[in-house]
Amino acid sequence: MDLVVVAIFLAAVVYLATFNQRRVRALARCVQSKDRCVCPACLYDLRSIDDKLPCPECGNKTPREIAREQWRNWFTMIGFTGHHSGDSRSRQE
Repeated sequence: MDLVVVAIFLAAVVYLATFNQRRVRALARCVQSKDRCVCPACLYDLRSIDDKLPCPECGNKTPREIAREQWRNWFTMIGFTGHHSGDSRSRQE
């Protein structure tokens, strides 16, 4: 009985880790598609907003270049390269 509980627990952990990894990669692709010009607080697309203005959604005053650098550092930390090896679009056929 204990072995069944442990197996179910481990399966749940693996599922959640995989689900979280997909969400992180989806977020990274979204941010990268917007040239990393996304508010680090609320993810608002800042490309059409003047660089000197705060985020109209949340009021965050992070300068655009610092926000881009923060996203660049996050991409490096998670190992995001812009494509996923399991993605059929990235396969060479």
